[in-house]
Amino acid sequence: MTIESKQTKSGARYRARVMVEGRLTTGSWHQEQKLARRDEDEIYGALRSGSFHRTHGRDRIPTFAEAAVHYVDECQRKVDQRKESARTLYDKRCQLNKELIPRFGDFMLDEIDAWKVESFRRDLHKRVSGPRVNRYLSTLSGVFKLYSKLLGTNPVRAVDRYEETEDGYYAFTEEELQILLAHAAQDSNPHIEVILLSAFDTLLRIRNLLDLRRDQIDWRWRDSNGTLRGLAHVPWTKSKKALDVPLSLRVRRVWQQHFRALGESEWLFPNVSNTGPADYGSIRDASKRVLKAAGMPETLRIHDLRHGGATELIRRGARRATVQALLGNKTRVMTDRYIHLTEDDAAQALTHGPGEKPGFVIDFVIDDEDRAAGEGK
Repeated sequence: MTIESKQTKSGARYRARVMVEGRLTTGSWHQEQKLARRDEDEIYGALRSGSFHRTHGRDRIPTFAEAAVHYVDECQRKVDQRKESARTLYDKRCQLNKELIPRFGDFMLDEIDAWKVESFRRDLHKRVSGPRVNRYLSTLSGVFKLYSKLLGTNPVRAVDRYEETEDGYYAFTEEELQILLAHAAQDSNPHIEVILLSAFDTLLRIRNLLDLRRDQIDWRWRDSNGTLRGLAHVPWTKSKKALDVPLSLRVRRVWQQHFRALGESEWLFPNVSNTGPADYGSIRDASKRVLKAAGMPETLRIHDLRHGGATELIRRGARRATVQALLGNKTRVMTDRYIHLTEDDAAQALTHGPGEKPGFVIDFVIDDEDRAAGEGK
């Protein structure tokens, strides 16, 4: 064991050095020699207790905070390879920084057992919905998977997940949407009114809406009935697939008006400097202001407009396979989480006899001006 020193522009630096099993192990560089001696004592203590490899060796078990950095780097690599969406990475970063690292950051991975994870699951469920707790557990499990060979176990697997059908979602109705739009028109954010309507009618996620450019919208596209609608091409979604979304007549009209007001903007929802899309945080904050002004619970999210739009389509006779395609979901189970039908909906369905089933209508509240736009007048 020795103390190594070197001279730098800011003065001398010191660190501990030790050879263990033919491999050099060093401490961190310090400005004071006594700190290097402290590292020396820690390494000696680890050797005596038999925990050297756990704390200093090649197979050293990291703390959760250190493992989280590695996990984020791996997720970023997948995003660069287009194997994972940037939104997914953003969500995982938020989960790690908001809840997981504050709870587990100082623990070494082998100190986190199933009981600690279960306790975290219960505490978190007091503040967020069960399905959202599941997302946190998925990220937590992902961190452990990176070190599965070293640990030999993943404590998250021993913890039950909440039912995905749990009542943690909300579906806005058309009437509630109109209330939101009335208050959004008074908000300082120039995009929030159009975004609220667009999320309900197109079923697109907010980030996909914010990324839309002028050249990704085909204004001349017509449906099979010859109605002029328009088509939005989304090149990248959370499901890692491109998506073509037909526009309702009112969205087509509102988007055209919005573009005319923006002038030569490349983006449908540009930022203040017109150099890129609007910031997601500013849209989220604006939606919270609108919800508060409308007297609606603060627990509701702008994402719940997708639930409302999907439910409205089912009420109007759309097949679930059609709604699944518009949502961009991979499975029927995912789509079912977006559908929130009531007993009254079931009663209304029973009133339709053979040959009286409602047809699929993608439009909501079509007025005379909408009809004229749809006919190309």
